[in-house]
Amino acid sequence: MICTYLLLRPAPESLEALVTYYRDHDVIGAALPYGLRKGELGHPVQNATTVAVVSLWDSQDAYLGWLKAPERKSLIAGMMPLLDGADSITGWSKETDAVSSVDFSVLFGERPVSIRIRTGADTAP
Repeated sequence: MICTYLLLRPAPESLEALVTYYRDHDVIGAALPYGLRKGELGHPVQNATTVAVVSLWDSQDAYLGWLKAPERKSLIAGMMPLLDGADSITGWSKETDAVSSVDFSVLFGERPVSIRIRTGADTAP
């Protein structure tokens, strides 16, 4: 399995519109047929300048399949007016196993945030 991380930088005054776009177009749900196990979108409640999308995939091949999917290309095209330029999406991935958790830190604006994603069958806190 792999965990992917995307940081999206919304255009000024477009944070809420970007989050609404993700929800209304079921961007995360659209990836399920390609091998997405789960995905989450998050951002700080106040002074947000970045949106994070964290996803768990069956494999690198599954994720690459989603990257090439026509549905994804259409969703990205619809999202681009809500982003702050062509370089507004940063992403990386990390291999993981079925019984671990993945820890990482990101900057939400000026504030560092630590995130733990549990990847095993038992995801209770």
